[in-house]
Amino acid sequence: MRQKIITKQKTCEGRLDNLASGKTTLRTIFNSKTTKENKADTLKVLIENDSKEIVNYQKVINIINQYIAKKALPYFKKDKMINYYNMLDILSNQEVTNW
Repeated sequence: MRQKIITKQKTCEGRLDNLASGKTTLRTIFNSKTTKENKADTLKVLIENDSKEIVNYQKVINIINQYIAKKALPYFKKDKMINYYNMLDILSNQEVTNW
């Protein structure tokens, strides 16, 4: 979702640059000057909102990464090590009984 918003923001910035520099595109060829100004203002608001959303998504990503690093991975590692040692114990007992 974050990457999608970043792409959307870059697209809006490109359109805003085209409007600001006065380039004519298929979207703006038949628009009046006031319509172009209104679109530019709308694009500025969209870019600001997208920037806020990107920051919020980054905060969520950081929180999830911290949770994974501090809680999930140690538990996962401990659980897998216990299972590994149990399997080694079972295997060693079988080998001992085979002699």
